[in-house]
Amino acid sequence: MIIDVHAHAFSHHMGASGYKDVPTHLKAQQARMANFWGRILTNTLDPKYIPGPEEDVNFRVGKYGRYDWNKHGKEYPL
Repeated sequence: MIIDVHAHAFSHHMGASGYKDVPTHLKAQQARMANFWGRILTNTLDPKYIPGPEEDVNFRVGKYGRYDWNKHGKEYPL
């Protein structure tokens, strides 16, 4: 028998979190996501769906800390 008891604790990503304001923090999050996490956040390996660091894609933090954006007329991540 395996008993797995654990919890995940993540900081709130919607605030300024040490940056001067929320928009600055969102730009930093988008740049990191574009450079490191892009392909694990979409259901496609095509990089055209991954937002660039400075691209205007309505990048935002969604429910449960997920990152959401719009590109090519679609909502991501899917």
